[in-house]
Amino acid sequence: MKHTLECEKLVKAKLDILENIVKDKFGLTLLGVKISYDLKGLKAGLFNPKSDEIKLNGKLCTEFPERMADEVLVHEVAHFVTNKVFKNSKPHGSEWKHIAMLLGLDKPKATHDMPVKPVRQFQRYKYKCRCGIHNITSVRHKRIITKKAKYSCKRCGGLLEKV
Repeated sequence: MKHTLECEKLVKAKLDILENIVKDKFGLTLLGVKISYDLKGLKAGLFNPKSDEIKLNGKLCTEFPERMADEVLVHEVAHFVTNKVFKNSKPHGSEWKHIAMLLGLDKPKATHDMPVKPVRQFQRYKYKCRCGIHNITSVRHKRIITKKAKYSCKRCGGLLEKV
């Protein structure tokens, strides 16, 4: 879904404010950071450290332009700064939280609470453990059968096995 011009204006204005803070506090610039509005699905935003790109969810930009600029953009710019200042920090660790607060987030958190619907539905597969049957997505199923991952039950700790 196409984002609105209103959201783009709010994002640009917020970026100007953040540019001054980032330059003053960290000696960095946001001029090389690319902003796109083509993120889909459940995520509101995403920072790619390899390309210095911030992707915003276009549908959420249309529905919640102020929150996308004031919360999600700031969240992602905090990832950009954290990546430049602390190379090996955790994505939502103490360094990121500190930077997010310096950039204006009162209570930085890893997730958003805007209502979204998944873009696609995954096929489910039945797996069992000691305490019962679980339905897992095709993504996890494929990781199990290709031996790239093993998953355990959160309740009993038992290894999940195909029914």
